[in-house]
Amino acid sequence: MKKRLIFLGGTIANNPWRYDVIRTLLQNGVLKSEIFDPIVPDWDDAAREREAQAKARATYLLFYIADPGQKGNSISAYSIAETVVSLYENPRRTLVVFDMKDMEGHPLKAMQGVYDRLKELFPDNIFETLDDAVGWLVEKMGRST
Repeated sequence: MKKRLIFLGGTIANNPWRYDVIRTLLQNGVLKSEIFDPIVPDWDDAAREREAQAKARATYLLFYIADPGQKGNSISAYSIAETVVSLYENPRRTLVVFDMKDMEGHPLKAMQGVYDRLKELFPDNIFETLDDAVGWLVEKMGRST
């Protein structure tokens, strides 16, 4: 039987979204070994390879796109590109949440445009809130405790 795995991708820097997601998944019966968080203190070739392998074998890929919380950097461009690639390459396995609450001006307009277009193309993959996406994952992967 193939090992189940949730890949947590998307915005990093000062945005702590992963902590709540991991806690909620664990509280709902998803095992720690079934969650891949690519964040490491030292991003190097080995970390890049571990991430690529996790993406390739993941049951589901969750991408959270939000303000990174860094002055002068209100959009995670790489995360958006990574998300779009995953939607096209893995549409049955990719879930995306766009959180625009801390954005304004041009970054907000750009993000809203990306969201609108991807929601049009992938209506079942784009979630309104992180809670909705995590609830979906818990339904698919959680175990009764």
